[in-house]
Amino acid sequence: MNKYFLSFFILCLIIAEPIYSNMASPIVEGTYSASPYSSRDIDILKEKIFIKLSSDFKTAKFNIEYNIKTDIDGKQIPLLFYAKDYKDGFKVTIDGKPIELIEIPEDYTKTEGTPFEKFSDSFIKPDEEGGVEYVKIYWYKNSGYRYYLRDLKYFEVDLSAGEHKILVEYTADAWVDRYNWVKEYSIRYSLYPARYWKSFGELEITIDATELKSEYKTNLGFPGTGDINKVGVWKFNAIPEDYIVLEYYPPISGYANFLLTLQPSGMTAIVSVILILLHLIFIYLYRKKNPAKKFSLAVILGSLVIPLIILWFYVYSFDIIDSAIGNEAGSYHGYTFLSIALYPFLMPVYLVVMWLIDWMVKKKV
Repeated sequence: MNKYFLSFFILCLIIAEPIYSNMASPIVEGTYSASPYSSRDIDILKEKIFIKLSSDFKTAKFNIEYNIKTDIDGKQIPLLFYAKDYKDGFKVTIDGKPIELIEIPEDYTKTEGTPFEKFSDSFIKPDEEGGVEYVKIYWYKNSGYRYYLRDLKYFEVDLSAGEHKILVEYTADAWVDRYNWVKEYSIRYSLYPARYWKSFGELEITIDATELKSEYKTNLGFPGTGDINKVGVWKFNAIPEDYIVLEYYPPISGYANFLLTLQPSGMTAIVSVILILLHLIFIYLYRKKNPAKKFSLAVILGSLVIPLIILWFYVYSFDIIDSAIGNEAGSYHGYTFLSIALYPFLMPVYLVVMWLIDWMVKKKV
């Protein structure tokens, strides 16, 4: 009879596992880093991206160098940036001189009749409803966000014909995915705008991971030179992906890994077997001492309490695992306390099973 009870109990755990109902998003968005859009008057000869990862992967220092060439003299707006939510600001220098980024005026809903007419209409598109123009930037595979013209930033500078160097510096915050047991960190940089540059010369990406505690992964593959876990260098003559993503899974203790192997259902099953065995011993001892009694107090009390303890332990086991993981625990488990709602169904079945076992013991005694 016990095997039927255990089967029912396991079924209850499986039903309880996916209760998430109206949970907040598990994604904590970090910095949206992206290449700029370029004016038609500008050739970008080379883009060099240097990324230095912090020891905990929670931030990354970006130094991006653009070698550009223009064939005309005078005041120009060479680049359009999406620059928001940066940890330590967004600094731009041209040929070593600092430049201030300017907000695009709110009333600039279209490029026509504005200083932005020299930006390609192939990537600036009109909104279906009001004709407000927007650009699209991709941060995930097949997933792009719209940014209206007024969401972008620019600078105006007097450039002489020839080559110039633009340097961009900022610190980006990592994205955090709390969906799994252990937080997953990622740094994202969109290369999508570079597809619309007038020309694309060479892309060089350097990632410095010397301070990182453990390995990270990237969609760029292995570096052409250097060591991915120290300083790696990638070189491309074309856009390799719409975006660069670096992913990091922080290391956890062996004890936490062991608990993750068991999962809450496994931990609860072990505790359940122990409690049921103890209950069976008490049922046997009580019946041996009171063979003539019609009802067993051990059956009644144990059947009322043990199912509740089992369900409570299942809920508490999530906290046990999170505590073992520590600060890197995702702690995104849904409304696990709703598992207690199974008590009115589990308890009667458990009571019937224990009553039948007590009846068989009574016959033998």
